[in-house]
Amino acid sequence: NGSYVFANCQDLINVKLPIFTNFGSGGYQFSGCTGLTSIHLPSCKGMGQYMFNGCTNLEVVVLGGLGGNGNDNSLRGCTKLKVFDSAMARFYTNDCYGCTVLDTIIIRYTSVSTLSNINAFTGTPFASTGAGGTLYVPQSLISSYQSATNWSTILGYENNQILPIEGSIYETQYADGTQIPITA
Repeated sequence: NGSYVFANCQDLINVKLPIFTNFGSGGYQFSGCTGLTSIHLPSCKGMGQYMFNGCTNLEVVVLGGLGGNGNDNSLRGCTKLKVFDSAMARFYTNDCYGCTVLDTIIIRYTSVSTLSNINAFTGTPFASTGAGGTLYVPQSLISSYQSATNWSTILGYENNQILPIEGSIYETQYADGTQIPITA
């Protein structure tokens, strides 16, 4: 079922699987991969529970899989994660818990992604006590995100903003596999 498939592979640094679609119903796929800095799975349909738990050097996660879902604690404790780019239809409780520098989220889903709980961003710049982050979504969905359950709360916190993907550096970057250098 794909559980623990790469777990604790400390020497794994970058993963790029352009046509890979699914790890199955398992979890912990990359958990404990402390050397992992980026992952690019543009066709993967969502995240398993604790999929990247404790990947303390992970900076960039790109997941495509239009309509896929997050899962509880998928990115928990990824303390260097700066950019999360996905086409996920649903974010779950504690998906990004403790991602202390996550300040850029790009959602390419063609409808408003469901945010099941604002706790998905506890301990991130997007949280009520955080420094603020930027959510990039399709221009046509900005007002819908601003009024959507839980997204409206997150976007209401001081310093958080929502911007269109179109015209931004993220319009094609990551989506086409091109890497953007991470800056502090």
